[in-house]
Amino acid sequence: IALGRAHVVTYLALVQLSIMVIGALLMGPRLGIIGVAYAVLISSVLDVPLSFSIFNRATGTKWSAVWRCGWRPITASAVMTAVLWVVYPEGIEAPTSATALQTLVTAVGIGACAYGSTLFIAWRASGKPNGPEQQLLDVLRAKLAVLGIRNA
Repeated sequence: IALGRAHVVTYLALVQLSIMVIGALLMGPRLGIIGVAYAVLISSVLDVPLSFSIFNRATGTKWSAVWRCGWRPITASAVMTAVLWVVYPEGIEAPTSATALQTLVTAVGIGACAYGSTLFIAWRASGKPNGPEQQLLDVLRAKLAVLGIRNA
């Protein structure tokens, strides 16, 4: 979009939407909502390399540069997924609305802890480069300083 090629983004969105709709029509009747979820997943998985390829061609950015920026959140996402699979090996099912809400809140908390701690460890292991992790720590330190808490 910044390069004045909004039409390319539109075409990519249409391709992803087409794959999603076709997948939902094929898998939805057999698998229900899970089939629709698979269709969304498949369309996203196919969209990412296509979008990156177009981005790389338009900007000249190398895959290695994209990987250097993305490996930490990708790793954190993989660890979060693995942790949730271990905690909920049969998937998440709840017989009542109250149980569903409690289970959802618990799963989100577990996932957030797994993601956040993995991201922080990966950030430290990579030499604490300037980025969102550092910005978050700076904001937290500023908030703690306002409360009179130092060296947190």
